[in-house]
Amino acid sequence: TFEMVDGNPPFIAEQAMETYKKIVSGDIYYPDTFGKNLQAFLDGLLAIQPNKRLGMNKNGVKDMKKVKWFKGFDFVGLENRTLQ
Repeated sequence: TFEMVDGNPPFIAEQAMETYKKIVSGDIYYPDTFGKNLQAFLDGLLAIQPNKRLGMNKNGVKDMKKVKWFKGFDFVGLENRTLQ
């Protein structure tokens, strides 16, 4: 999602080891164009601990659909392929 919105990956550095360190530490820089709802959604997806990541608990995708960033999104239309 981060890369689709910004055009760049969330963890990027000149050297591969620096990129790795950012991933492990969860060091994420959000551009000013990212609103708080998008940032909260991405924080959930990019949580360091897998069991704390959005969508990884018993409710799975249902929790993702409840995120404020998706408010008003037509998931039924997406499933039926009728989005315009």
